[in-house]
Amino acid sequence: MNPTNLIVDESGPTPAEYCELRAINDMSKRTISVAEQALPHSLLSLALRDQSGVCIAMGRVVGDGASWFVIVDIAVRPEHHSGGIGTHLMRIMMRWIAERAEESAAIILQADIPADRLYARFGFRHTAPGTVGMSIHVGRTPFDPEGNLGSQIL
Repeated sequence: MNPTNLIVDESGPTPAEYCELRAINDMSKRTISVAEQALPHSLLSLALRDQSGVCIAMGRVVGDGASWFVIVDIAVRPEHHSGGIGTHLMRIMMRWIAERAEESAAIILQADIPADRLYARFGFRHTAPGTVGMSIHVGRTPFDPEGNLGSQIL
């Protein structure tokens, strides 16, 4: 499939499409309820659709729209992996950010390996050892809003 033949839908994926694309790409599960809350808060939400309207790929940008642009939820249907669709999606998103980001802005993402090779082509670099990504997955990771876990979990 030629990525440039895909329809760029700037309304993004539906909540059901969002959940499905995450699931078939072995990304952490999201419920329809979470998707319904999250998707409207995107700075940019894209779906790439084939001519019949099927969502082939998606990606979002979240953040404050000035200082921070965070690329999230990049997913391509597995049967279309390695076909240039992820690159096409990233180009669209990076052009959108480039039109808005000032010189001091940061563009960040959390990359799964080997997808980090795709992101490196756009200028993204691993930040370690100077900085490291950290996350909490509520329900799977020890989590204390009072900050009493200490550093023993590192």
